[in-house]
Amino acid sequence: PLFDDYRSNAFTVAMPEVVINLKPDSSGQRAYGRFEFFINIRDKELAPMVEKRQKEINDLIQRTLERVTWRELQTPVGKERAKKVLRHRINDYFEGNIVIGIYYRTILLNK
Repeated sequence: PLFDDYRSNAFTVAMPEVVINLKPDSSGQRAYGRFEFFINIRDKELAPMVEKRQKEINDLIQRTLERVTWRELQTPVGKERAKKVLRHRINDYFEGNIVIGIYYRTILLNK
């Protein structure tokens, strides 16, 4: 009930695909991932602001996920942790609680 108002006004913005070099694992093996996200924002009226800053958000996604290893993203817990960190980083960027959820549209990982 506390979040029903957010859910009723929520709006989803599709982000363009991004390819990211992931953090090398302990053996030094490099990996990359191809990602597409949906960003769920708390109000449809905020969508133009988010869409206008897609390049900055993509850069933020890039810089955040390049600190994550391939192995971490192989687990459900690791994927959820990455989404949580992204949500917090994007909200910090906008200096407010704009993003209420991040969802993977596509995630392809390769070594």
